Amino acid sequence: QLGHLEEQVEILSVIGEIYQAQKHYPEAVRRYNEAIYVTESLGALEIKADIFTSIGDIYYDEDNYLEALQLYEKALDIDEQLGNMKGKAHRLLCIGKIFLIRKKYKETLDRYKEALELEEQLGNLTNQAIIIRMIGDIFKDQEHFQEALTWYEDAYKLFDEIENSEGNADCFESIGLVYQELGNYSEALRWNNEALKVSQQIYDEERKARILCRIGALFHKQGVYKDAFKRYNIALEIFDQVGDLIGKTYCLNKVGLIYQDRGDYTEALKWYDRGTKLFKVLVSK
Repeated sequence: QLGHLEEQVEILSVIGEIYQAQKHYPEAVRRYNEAIYVTESLGALEIKADIFTSIGDIYYDEDNYLEALQLYEKALDIDEQLGNMKGKAHRLLCIGKIFLIRKKYKETLDRYKEALELEEQLGNLTNQAIIIRMIGDIFKDQEHFQEALTWYEDAYKLFDEIENSEGNADCFESIGLVYQELGNYSEALRWNNEALKVSQQIYDEERKARILCRIGALFHKQGVYKDAFKRYNIALEIFDQVGDLIGKTYCLNKVGLIYQDRGDYTEALKWYDRGTKLFKVLVSK
């Protein structure tokens, strides 16, 4: 009987996950709630906490942040009851992102730093590096740029230590964005070029195109139009290859802006028109 109930919870949870992935949220929530009902008979608290979190994620995606927060906190209560440090760290990050979207930065930082302490106790270097970078993002959002740089640099050193190239690229991009905000375009270029190298090494074409577009914008800001065009054109080719219509639309408009700045309004309108047509395709989807 016990084995049958465990199997039932697993099946209901998997069905819930499938509906969630398909964004059929009412069906997903129904299956998850059925699974929770069965966990009551099993006394499977850890599974129950995970299901609460999955339902919380659905409410988060639906912008129902109060419901999401309540479910994350229910899961956190179970983690504390069980002494589940790994689960607690995850739940704290979930709660933190709710506060972040409400721009309650202090509350977000409190949760992230508590999660970081737990990951340090667990010895999970990857999660530590990710959280450190996330803390950097919070300071960047508040325009505390020097503080953000300190956290980003700590994160990329840790990513470097564990040879996590993707994490390094994330940090390099973030550092580049900070320098761009500070108006230090040469440093912004340097860090974006570092991120570009990594994206080539890990064959991340979408990231490569995004960075090239950003580098193009940096050259544009400095009036170096030839170099800006070169980066934008390479980015456009890649966006075409990977089928990224949003990136392509953004890039087309950036090229149009260069022509506008140079006073070539006819050419600018051609590029803007291409961007507008693509945008209409995106909206129709």
